[in-house]
Amino acid sequence: MHPPVNAGCRGTVDATLRGWRSAVIENRALRLTVLVEKGASVVELLYKPLDLDLTYRTLRDIPPRDQQGLSYSTADGAFTDSYEGGWQEVLPNGGPATEYGGTVFPQHGESAAISYAARLDPSGPESITLHCAGQTSILPLRVTRSFRLDGDDAALLLETEVTNLTATRVPLSWGMHLAFGAPFVGPGASIELPAGTTVHPHPHTVYPSGRRLAAEDSLWPRAVDSAGTPVDLTVLPPRGTKSDLVYLRPPEGWYRLHSAAHPVTAEIEWDLARQPCLWFWQEFGAVDTYPWWGSEYVIGLEPFTGSVGSGLADAVAAQQVLWLEPGATTTARYRVAVQERSGDA
Repeated sequence: MHPPVNAGCRGTVDATLRGWRSAVIENRALRLTVLVEKGASVVELLYKPLDLDLTYRTLRDIPPRDQQGLSYSTADGAFTDSYEGGWQEVLPNGGPATEYGGTVFPQHGESAAISYAARLDPSGPESITLHCAGQTSILPLRVTRSFRLDGDDAALLLETEVTNLTATRVPLSWGMHLAFGAPFVGPGASIELPAGTTVHPHPHTVYPSGRRLAAEDSLWPRAVDSAGTPVDLTVLPPRGTKSDLVYLRPPEGWYRLHSAAHPVTAEIEWDLARQPCLWFWQEFGAVDTYPWWGSEYVIGLEPFTGSVGSGLADAVAAQQVLWLEPGATTTARYRVAVQERSGDA
């Protein structure tokens, strides 16, 4: 048993945030806060030297624990009406609520809503790992999310292990819902992707307010807007630009986000063989009806098993899911590294 640590890598699974059982791990560079009872969602990744949180918070904020499960709107409300921002595991259904296998899967599956059990694996002040383990119900899967910090490194290592508890082969539309907004990302922030990344817009308009891009494939960062005007996707546009959903196919599993307001870059790496697609969700404040009411400026750059964002049934039909045999386990790994740029104002 390790003695208590109050410096270096350290943490607790006894925290509470708005009534939710939570966990915190930190080192000299980063502090991570996870809502253990709400999908083991990441609601803070604070870069301590600049007091800068890389996650963002929606206007709805973190719902109080006693409002868990309350949804008053649509079939997708179970996720959206309590969406606080941050980062969530999405499985077995990526996209809106959908019928498959004789039942209805909620928007973005169950993994972002279930309660997890948490434990710490400390290695003195040199390393600490938070393990969160839970089980989905509609499609019984064991899900373990692990978060690790080492030394003074400004890098978070994430690992998700999924085990099929059923007696049949099951499909997974599986992604990591990595969303970015204020204070880290806003207009003028820029995205860096590997050369050769292809761009595939969603086949139809997602919101009644219209779409940013025409439904034409292109090569990053080039695209064409709905009026036929060339668009450079590298730099995030002004508030009020139309929303969209685009699927990117990079040849390598990494991207970088460069903040315009702060001298900070986040580099995200993931296993491209496991999740070959990157969903590029763009909400720039143009949706002035449900669910955003003109209040949110946020992007998602989300590694996924496929480029079908209309739900599990469509992803299965398009053969863009990960099939998991009875009793089998699969693992996805991610790394989020924070770099402070020199020479920035």
